[in-house]
Amino acid sequence: AKFLFVLASLRSRAEKLHKVQKFDQARELIAQAQAMLTGGSDALKLFPAEQRQSLGAALEAQSAKLEAGAKLARAIAAVDQASQSNDLPKMRHALQYVLKQPGLSATQRKAYQGRLAQVLSAIELLSARKLLRAGDTAGARLALQRVLKTSPKNSQAQAMLKNIDTAARKEKLIQAANLDFVSRRFNKALANYEAAARLGAEERIRLRIVDCRFNLLMGQAEALGQAGKYDAAAQAYNQARQIKPANATQIDAMLLLLENQRQYDMYIRMGDRAREEKKWTQALQAYENARQTQATEEVDQRVKLTKYTKNLALGDEAMREGNYSLARFYFKLARKQNDTKEVQARLNTILENE
Repeated sequence: AKFLFVLASLRSRAEKLHKVQKFDQARELIAQAQAMLTGGSDALKLFPAEQRQSLGAALEAQSAKLEAGAKLARAIAAVDQASQSNDLPKMRHALQYVLKQPGLSATQRKAYQGRLAQVLSAIELLSARKLLRAGDTAGARLALQRVLKTSPKNSQAQAMLKNIDTAARKEKLIQAANLDFVSRRFNKALANYEAAARLGAEERIRLRIVDCRFNLLMGQAEALGQAGKYDAAAQAYNQARQIKPANATQIDAMLLLLENQRQYDMYIRMGDRAREEKKWTQALQAYENARQTQATEEVDQRVKLTKYTKNLALGDEAMREGNYSLARFYFKLARKQNDTKEVQARLNTILENE
């Protein structure tokens, strides 16, 4: 009885030490108990062989349980150590190892599975960031999708994936805008650049928006000038100057051309009005002023027409006065300007009347 009492005491003390994770001390007690069973004491001989085998098996089972507990404790300690160093690969390895241990309770297993999911997500997030820095957007997207597959509510992965999608949409808008810009479709380009800027401001986009607005105003000013709306055209040029002050020299040149065109058109109108009123000298002077502003084929044609009309009118007046010689002189001058059937008919009339 004393033998069994001592043996049970050793096993009980070893169990208590196991529970408080004093594994070395528990091993010593179990070793003492095993030595009692394998020794040759007279008391041991009193027990039947079957009972001795049963006691030995119980000690072996307790020893195996103790070693499994020690192994689990080491695994848990490795997890804690890796967590303190914040070494994600080590944490992953330690957590995967501890989850292989059979001694985990259901609560522990669930907790470590959750921690492993967090570590795996953190590793994928780091990988996604590295891929983004390397310009591998597709790879980063896949890494983030893996995170969300295991952790659907991971806010960092959601935010990063959203940023990738936003950047892709913005780049698509910029590419479309660039194509419109080089094709001089500035209205469409401006709309796309502004849409891209709303997804995230960048200096390159801001500069392109400025270029679009500048070019639109320059085109508007040119169209207004061609339509003879010179004040409105000048206003558009000055607005363009405010958008891009660095282009002041270009705009000053355009304003000078605009004023030149304004003067030219004014002299042309003056000449046309004087010609209609048969004020030949004033008309010719106005056309000459227009020529000084811009020497064009239009001016030459108007001068030619004015001289023709003038000589035709003077010839008609001479005919009415019966001065056929003077009339012939003016009609021949008119014919030099424009040899028309109208002039020839008048010359024929003079021949018939002489």
